Amino acid sequence: MLVDCVGLGDWRRSLENVVVRVNDFSCTVKSWDGEYTVAFQHLKSYNYLPAEWEQIQLISDRISRLRENENLEDAPSAVLKHLGELKRPYLTAVEEKLLGLIEKEYGVNVVADSNI
Repeated sequence: MLVDCVGLGDWRRSLENVVVRVNDFSCTVKSWDGEYTVAFQHLKSYNYLPAEWEQIQLISDRISRLRENENLEDAPSAVLKHLGELKRPYLTAVEEKLLGLIEKEYGVNVVADSNI
């Protein structure tokens, strides 16, 4: 389930927050920059179609692979941060080109036919 962490400030509001574990009074949310434990009252679910969920997961995986690079410079890191904070299940043509360029520059497996 993809969620928005509301009431926690802008630093946790991201399209890329995915619930990975449910606890008694909270859940563990995977975000673009790590995993966090969040109380249920701070979660808001998105109602996307299955195809949109798949696109979000593809975008998230691509960003995560790049963020694992120890040599990632500040500018590409800022672009990835922005892309991870989008509130929609797709990238615009320009955003897709930027992500593809960063993947190419850092030698990360580029999705051949992403259609994102």
